[in-house]
Amino acid sequence: MRKFFDSNALWLGMLIGAVGYKLFLPLKPTLPWLIFGMLFFTFCKVNPLDLRLHKWHGVVLAAQLFFSFATYALVMHWTGDPILAQGLLMCFIMPTATAAPIIAGKMGGSIQNLTTFTLLSNFATAIIVPATFPLIYPAADMSFWPAFLLILSRIAPLLLGPFFAAWCLRLIYKWRTKKEYVLPVKIAVVPFYLWVCSIIVLSSVVTETVVNNFQAQLSNIIILLVCSFFVCLLQFGLGKLI
Repeated sequence: MRKFFDSNALWLGMLIGAVGYKLFLPLKPTLPWLIFGMLFFTFCKVNPLDLRLHKWHGVVLAAQLFFSFATYALVMHWTGDPILAQGLLMCFIMPTATAAPIIAGKMGGSIQNLTTFTLLSNFATAIIVPATFPLIYPAADMSFWPAFLLILSRIAPLLLGPFFAAWCLRLIYKWRTKKEYVLPVKIAVVPFYLWVCSIIVLSSVVTETVVNNFQAQLSNIIILLVCSFFVCLLQFGLGKLI
């Protein structure tokens, strides 16, 4: 049963959150704490001294930015629909999910590489979004620095907080025991289940938004749903190719 749940956790979490969205919606304020805990336990597995920038980090980030603005320009040229263009732009330009290192570790990938890219991607987005969105969305009433500091104030505590907390834990453990810290096996699965909980809560939030806007924006929702599906396929395909 546990093996089945672990293998199908993503769609099960989304389904549970969507079906029981009224039940889970009040848990929305717990999301920052779920993400903080999820990253803290993940970063406990990583020695900060092992984090390295790799060539593929820059290539993936450059491809992400290129397709973000190329897609926006093409959709605006073909359809003139700013909602569709901005929606697909967001699919590309959003930073790597904080859950990426967890899923990478679960699938036998490199937690160190994904941790490095997650930090790089989020801070790059904090710089790029406020610099470009006033051009794309002229109604935005924020200049670069207020927008930059606002975004940074949201992502920095969630990224750097657990990172430095985990690093302090490693340093204190090494100082007291003279050994490198190793996360106990029984605790190593905790970030995965925190991720599942966050998926359930996030799905409830998304479902509530769709339900409240379903009648007014049904056509936009369907178009964005179909287009974002192919955008995701493109991004995963490019990522694997790179």
